Amino acid sequence: MVSFTDGIVTYSMRQGDKRGTEVDFFDFTYDGLITNSFLQNGLGQLTDGEEGDTNFRLDPQELGIKGYEWVGWKNDTLIDPGPVSIVFKFDTVRNFSSVTLFCNNYFTKDVRVFKTAAIYGSVGGLYYWQKVDNYHFIRDTVVEYARKVQIKLGNMIARYVKVELYFDAKWILISVVQFDSSEY
Repeated sequence: MVSFTDGIVTYSMRQGDKRGTEVDFFDFTYDGLITNSFLQNGLGQLTDGEEGDTNFRLDPQELGIKGYEWVGWKNDTLIDPGPVSIVFKFDTVRNFSSVTLFCNNYFTKDVRVFKTAAIYGSVGGLYYWQKVDNYHFIRDTVVEYARKVQIKLGNMIARYVKVELYFDAKWILISVVQFDSSEY
């Protein structure tokens, strides 16, 4: 069941990648424009509230699609070896307290929570600034469970939020992104 919340109107990003022949980490429900593997001006799995299972090779919804709940990017398939970049557009200028990302950490399968997240805000969508310092995730080499990672945004005022995620392994998998914000 899709439940778009948080005032998010659209998000734009590069489409997820294929992992072998069995798992496609695509945003299957994205309803916006898809051009040359770039998604823009739509909503999809990142805002549906469905958290993925740690074992992405499962098909808990019995859809015939393993890892369906996850959108994922492979480090060596990026044209630009930089971060995964996702731009969220909101219904109005908002005051942001935090963003929470549900991330996979199945490190024995080359999947880790991002190493660093950089968060930028913009009022008009053209010029972005950074309100808070980069968030550095402390690598967990013991527990492989997927988990929520909350990043405080220090009451950032913006209508657009750009989230840049830097790799700590071969794969980054995200299933849900939620913002804590209020109208400004």
